[in-house]
Amino acid sequence: MIRIAFILLITMLVACQPKETNTEEKPQVIAEVDSFKILSDAIANASSDAKNWVNRADYFIKIGNIKDAKIDLEKAILLDSTNTTYRYKYGNVLIGVLDLAGAKYNFEYVIKRDTMHAEAYVGLGRVYALIDNAGVATAYLNKAYKINKNLPEAYFLEGLIYRSDYQETERPESWKRAKSSFQTAVEQNPNFYDAHIMLGVMNAAEDNVEALDNFNSALAIAPESTEAWYNKGIYYQEHKKYSQAKYCYRKIVALDTAFYEAYYNQGYIQNGLDKNYDSAIYFFEKATLIDSLSANAFNNLGLAHEYKGNDQMAIKYYKKAIQLQPDFALAKKNLDIVLAK
Repeated sequence: MIRIAFILLITMLVACQPKETNTEEKPQVIAEVDSFKILSDAIANASSDAKNWVNRADYFIKIGNIKDAKIDLEKAILLDSTNTTYRYKYGNVLIGVLDLAGAKYNFEYVIKRDTMHAEAYVGLGRVYALIDNAGVATAYLNKAYKINKNLPEAYFLEGLIYRSDYQETERPESWKRAKSSFQTAVEQNPNFYDAHIMLGVMNAAEDNVEALDNFNSALAIAPESTEAWYNKGIYYQEHKKYSQAKYCYRKIVALDTAFYEAYYNQGYIQNGLDKNYDSAIYFFEKATLIDSLSANAFNNLGLAHEYKGNDQMAIKYYKKAIQLQPDFALAKKNLDIVLAK
């Protein structure tokens, strides 16, 4: 459930509000600074008003600063300890810092004062999902659905639970229900980036071309998402559409020059498919600079040199791959072949 925990923490607190592409970077930065100043000035002028602290906490959550959001919400709750809205926000933030006991306490507090607070039941579902208690998590989601069926985050969480169950049990019904839950999440919230990604991953696993639609939907929401570009590139590569795959990988390295897999996969395509060994060497060298412990990258770098006729360089990199991974049978085989020439 480690991957589920990661998705839950990021999706529900930060990534649920994906950043939009903005070509006017400086005005955006200025606007953010102005927002922070305005919110801070409001606190300075009326520090006894809990709403001012909550407003700045909302700003911190929006930019992914969970630590400072937690501090501001604690100030707000000291001023207005019975406010269920503040308690609910605080519960979400506590999940973000892995204070699950604190999150549970605050969600339960909300429900005691407002038994129809569907989102608080979803919050408890998240807490129990994070501690691997899928049964209790699902029970809380079902309570939430009885109050409000329009809960995209609940359906997303449900999808994660069923997908995790499939990974452990390979029950076809769990796979089917996971997809159905993610689909409901995007139907209820078309801007739910992570749900589009999960649908894409599952459709790709089924060799379903709808995966491309899912990844494109994610990119429409977050055009600079290297995750979405990478998943799209992998889909193209696995379907032998190498030009499209390379385009996706180029987009990635333009956004993130330290994205190992984008360089490695370009090297793989250039080496084994395009027979462009100079380019393959370039990309594998880039990959080894990013991850100097990658035996695979060094082995493939050796292959590119061998294909180009640089046997001594090939030997060097095969030996490096074996040094990093002594049981690397393929690198040993490649080394034996070139030494036997």
